[in-house]
Amino acid sequence: QEQIQTLKISTSTLGEWQNRAPAKLTISADSTVLQELCISQHYMNICQISSWDKTQGWKMQTKVSQFPLSLLSDYLPKPLALASSINQLVVNIQSDRKNWSASGSLSTNNGQVTYTTANQDIITFAHNPSVAKFNWNNSLLKADFNLTLVDGSAVGLIDMPLKFNTATPWLEQKLNMDLNINLEKIGELSSLIPFVSDTEGELSVSMHIGGPLTQPQITLKNLNLKNGTTRLSKQGITPKRINLSLIAKQNNRLMINGNLNSGGGLLSMNGFIDQIGNSYGSQITIEGDEVQAISLKNQHLTLSPKLSLNVEGNDISVSGSMHIPSARFAPKDLSTAKVVSSDEIIVSEKTQRGNTNVFSYTSNLDVSLGDNVTFKIPGTIGIAI
Repeated sequence: QEQIQTLKISTSTLGEWQNRAPAKLTISADSTVLQELCISQHYMNICQISSWDKTQGWKMQTKVSQFPLSLLSDYLPKPLALASSINQLVVNIQSDRKNWSASGSLSTNNGQVTYTTANQDIITFAHNPSVAKFNWNNSLLKADFNLTLVDGSAVGLIDMPLKFNTATPWLEQKLNMDLNINLEKIGELSSLIPFVSDTEGELSVSMHIGGPLTQPQITLKNLNLKNGTTRLSKQGITPKRINLSLIAKQNNRLMINGNLNSGGGLLSMNGFIDQIGNSYGSQITIEGDEVQAISLKNQHLTLSPKLSLNVEGNDISVSGSMHIPSARFAPKDLSTAKVVSSDEIIVSEKTQRGNTNVFSYTSNLDVSLGDNVTFKIPGTIGIAI
């Protein structure tokens, strides 16, 4: 029987580690046993127990406690940052001459996940203690991760079971993962959408992630938004009681149903979106009654639409009726307005010949005006229609 008296490990990423107590090591022709070798750094600990038997093979157990996840920042995508720590990680490995398996569990302490957007906006999600479990048998890795977000504006649960075939090279892996997200508060999502703020509501999303690791394919299974509210600053309106349901059906069809209140009006829509190869088709019906569309100092608009939207590839058509119960437009100054000459041609990338992304748009609408529609031009009394 021997002892490992001193062990020091130094890495550029994880710093310096050293054992605090000797570890017993027993070696014979038929077996080897290492009794709890622990290395520490400040309050962090990594302990190892392992044994080898001539007939049963290897058995190992590794325990990690109080390990800050911020030390792994160099291995994460740059927009992501973790401010949490592993409360305990336990990994059990067993192997004989033919097969091997590993299983374990992970629990973290309270912490936060930080994401930096392309505009350098920082979104922070605080989370409660989280739990992960995994099982690795020969070439198949299965894992299930649960993360509970809790914050003044984001509260919810993320559940992410996944599978990997470890016999396949890493870059050739085929993803097979289901992701379920449930958020009781969605305020932080406002940072991802321009001119949107004060967002509230309950959001649940279920999706499947497949395809190669380098080009993941995300398939939405269902999405539900309940009791939503948001502020649209450009339009000056605050839609409330927003409810939206997206449910995936067979043959790549996504069913849509939703409604909202804006001002004193109700807007509803229902229909479907089909994916046919690389193109899309859809039929959506939109109906509303005196829906507030604009509410600014010099602009006001309510709409009562009854529309049918049809999309076939790059062809978009809109038909139906649009009633405008009330409108008021009073621009401050039109003296700087310019009229483009009839012989002037504006050229952009979208107008270049051979552009396959050009959309064809047709409409057949009956537009009617209500009794409270006013246009006021500076220097005039105003026009009431």
